[in-house]
This record gives sequence, structure tokens and C-alpha cells, in this order.
Amino acid sequence: MIQDNALLYLTEYLKQRFNNVVLNYDETVIAVIRPLSFILLVADFMQNSFTPIYVTKIYEPIFNLPAEIGIAIPLSAEVCTTAIFAWLGGSLKTKLGLKKLLFSGATISLLGFLICGILPNVIVFTIGKAVIGIGMGFVHVALLTFISEADNEKILSDGYAYYFASYFAAINIGCVIGGSLANFVGQRQVYFVAAATILGGIALGLYLLKNVALNISPKVSKTEQSKISIGKFLINPKIISFFFFIFIPYLAMSYFLYSFFPLFADQNNITTTRIAQAFLLNGIFVVYLGPLLAPNLEKLFSKKINMIIGSLLSVVALGLFALKPSLTTAVIALIILGVADSFTFTAQNIYYNTLEIVNKFGISKANGIKNTFENIAYVMAPAIFGIAMLSGISYGILLIALTSLVLLGLFFINLENLKKG
Repeated sequence: MIQDNALLYLTEYLKQRFNNVVLNYDETVIAVIRPLSFILLVADFMQNSFTPIYVTKIYEPIFNLPAEIGIAIPLSAEVCTTAIFAWLGGSLKTKLGLKKLLFSGATISLLGFLICGILPNVIVFTIGKAVIGIGMGFVHVALLTFISEADNEKILSDGYAYYFASYFAAINIGCVIGGSLANFVGQRQVYFVAAATILGGIALGLYLLKNVALNISPKVSKTEQSKISIGKFLINPKIISFFFFIFIPYLAMSYFLYSFFPLFADQNNITTTRIAQAFLLNGIFVVYLGPLLAPNLEKLFSKKINMIIGSLLSVVALGLFALKPSLTTAVIALIILGVADSFTFTAQNIYYNTLEIVNKFGISKANGIKNTFENIAYVMAPAIFGIAMLSGISYGILLIALTSLVLLGLFFINLENLKKG
């Protein structure tokens, strides 16, 4: 339904543009956001299914660190700069305007992909990944702000729906395309294909947004007029409990797919095409089970219970693999992780955004902090898996699962104590 509506909006938009009809901001948002975000995100996700494998091939010791930890540095570079420059982009969007921010970000990402592909050297590659992150940080801020500036509530809702549908579709399709291309033309060459794809996205965006003003309005919602300092917000027991006992551990466990699985599969002589198909399998469960599980579980259980169920499923997935490491148990783990992701992110977002302290502080600012913690988790995750692997696959993965289980227990205990308090 979302896909059909998006195509309908785009077709009507192009027809109006062809006839030189001036369109309002809301009409532009709903027509443009899906194809533009999809192309740019597909380019970014083309690398996901094989990047850990490629890094191991070009890796040379960095600062005498063990390979398991040193490999995490280039893997974390993009996420780290994305976090920093998404934050910076939030300040620049008013000064530059959304179009300049969007196309500047896309151009910087294009340059980053070219750097990654130009020389098989781990230092150059790390720099390239960091440059991609700078650009994608700006792109994400521009696209999400592009949606949030819409005045019509339905347009706002549809815009976010189309963006996240594009996001998950791009993960699946980007990984499959990238993995297949890596198998046929080589892993390094995929970075040039991704750069060309971004160039196509820029060209499409320049056409679709021609003569469209994308200025940021100075409106400030009442929820942003916060009287709570950031320090007071961050030391709130519910905020500490959410971030450190359930949110970050859950995101770290998800890196079993992004960081560990490609390397494990490669060691077992699995092609990048098959690895990409495993990513697709995981994504299918996320995309198609989400609309079914999330609303029904919300009717059956509280938000807190749904978060705990999702985290327990992830612990089970990693624990199952740790007890008997094999390709079969790895694929089963990916399926279980996909089932967990299909409803857990929704439960986490609803729980967090309905906390009293979040509403007092300001939902937009609170979500900015949440995004920062999310990126911190993704920066840390490759290193966590690298350190764990020093103890061996079974013991390392089991250690991650058990640590997450202990932290989950602390989250539950803390909730009970807060109720009594």
C-alpha cells in the first residue's frame, strides 16, 4: 500500500512539473522523499554485506593492536562521523537551507566512496569511511527535516512512513546488489558503483527539487521550551536505565549481523552473494512481521514488557549460536534477530517518547540525545565483538549474550525499584 501510494504521488508530481504547475511544500515532500531517500540509502548500504571481509583483506596492524580490535576502527569510522556531523548538520540546516545541506552531504559521501575504492590501504579506507559518514550525517538530517517541516499531519505521517520504508528496503536491496556485484566485479569496485549511484541520486534530486524552496521555519513547539537542563535529564534514573541497561546492549547485539556474521561466513567459504541473501532474509522478517507483531503485542503487553521480550530474543539468538557455532545456527540467529527487530524498535521508541521526563525536556531534543547514544552503540559494537573474539567464537558471543542478559535484569530491577520509590 505504501509503495503504491508513493508511486502515485511521484507520478502525479512529475505530471504537474512537466506542465509547469507550481506545487506547494507538502506535495513536494510526499512525492520526492521516497525515491530520493531510497537511491541515496541503497548506495550507502551496498557495502554492508562485505565491508568487514574487505577490511580483513587489506588490514595492516594499527598501533600494534590485535587484528580483532584493529579491524573495528575502519568499521566504526563511518558511524562515528555520521553521529558527529548529524549533530552539526542540525545547526547548519537553518544557515545553509535543506537543499544545500542535502546535496553537500551527498557529494561528500560520493567523495568518500571514491576514496574507499581508490587504493586498497586500511588507512586510506578508514579516511574514506569517515568521509562517507560526514556526508551521510548531513543527508539524514536534511531528509528527516524535509519531512518534519510539513504542516499537514497526514503528509507528516506518510512522509515518515515512506522514509522508513525506503530505509529498510534500501538495507535489503543495497546489501543484495552490493554482495552480488562484489562476487562478480570485486569488492573494491562496488565502492565506485555506490559513488555512481549517489551521483544518480543527486541528479534526480536536482531535477525533482528544481525551483522548490526548502527553507526552515522558525517555529518552536511548546514541548521544546524545556526548563530541564541536559545534565538533569541525563542523570534521571529512568533515562540511565533505558540507555545503559536495554537500549545500548540491544543495539550492540544487533551487530552480530553487521560485524560478526560476514566474517564468520567468509571463513566458511560463503560467497558475498550468499551473505547478502542472509541480510535479505533478516530484513524480510523485520519489514513484513513489523506491521503484524508490533500493534498486536502492544495490545497484549506493556511497552516495557515488549522491550524485554525483544532483548530476550536477541540473547537467545546469540546464545544459541554460541552453544553450537555453525552456519545453520548463525542463520537461525539472524531470523530470531529479525523477529526481535520487527517490534522492539517500535516498543523502545514508544516507551522513551512517553516518559514524563522526555516530554518535560522536549521530545525533539530528547530524540537528538537518543540518536547520539544510538551512534555511540554502533561505534562501540565492532570493538565489543572484536574484544570478545579474542576469547574464541563460542566464549566471546556467549559473553556478549550473558552481559546483555545481566544488564536486562538490572533494567527490570530498576523499574521495580522506581515503582516502589
